[in-house]
Amino acid sequence: MKLEGKVLHLFRSYLDRTYIQYIRNYDGKQHNLPRNASDYQRFLQSLKDNNLKADYQTGVNYHNRTLKGQYKYTENMKVQLTQDSKKDKNNDARMIEFIFNIQTGQTVSEWNAYDKHMHNGKIDPNPADYTEKELYQIANTESFNYGVPKGKYELSAEYDSTHNKLDIHHPQDPVLRDVATHKYVSERDVDDKKKSGNYVNIVGAGGEKDVKAWNKIPDREKPKKYKGYVKWVKDSHGARAFSGFNEYIKENEKY
Repeated sequence: MKLEGKVLHLFRSYLDRTYIQYIRNYDGKQHNLPRNASDYQRFLQSLKDNNLKADYQTGVNYHNRTLKGQYKYTENMKVQLTQDSKKDKNNDARMIEFIFNIQTGQTVSEWNAYDKHMHNGKIDPNPADYTEKELYQIANTESFNYGVPKGKYELSAEYDSTHNKLDIHHPQDPVLRDVATHKYVSERDVDDKKKSGNYVNIVGAGGEKDVKAWNKIPDREKPKKYKGYVKWVKDSHGARAFSGFNEYIKENEKY
């Protein structure tokens, strides 16, 4: 049974690969996306073309891992399909998720590494064969959700514990990802009950507006702006954790 559980756990990685490839090759309903469009731009166009909605309000600290002591500010955002639903039937449970670099709009994914290390259809399992940048991709990868992720929402008892049981307390990761996630570590959330950290989502309820607001900040100013943003969230005792960077700018500053 343990082996079956491990196989099922690893299968979600292949589900990820399928929809990531779809987005990377998506060129719009009218085939009018520019050739240099980012993955995020293609994703947004696919939402528009297919009348879909996205949810940006789930914590992303486990997808913003850095080398120990090097965390400065949030670099990646999580986007899930679709918005939370409390319906008993047809629950759009936000199972599919994408991790995008906020600045470049490109996907962050283990498949950015694995696809370069395939031999006869099999992934090279030796961590020593992977570069630092590739281990970063493996550590911060998206992960298809078998259970319903809570995010900022209250869930019914039926769904409330499914994400913990199926996606957090899962069978052991492969050695390759285990090495990557020990090398690249996550920052604690600002409202962590055990030990409050300095992690806050840059992109939250504002979605695209948060992305644009953050990308207007010059790189040299980002660490300082992020510190002010973290303080703003901490002052609310975590109530603003999913508000997003655009809301902070509206309340506190002018461009």
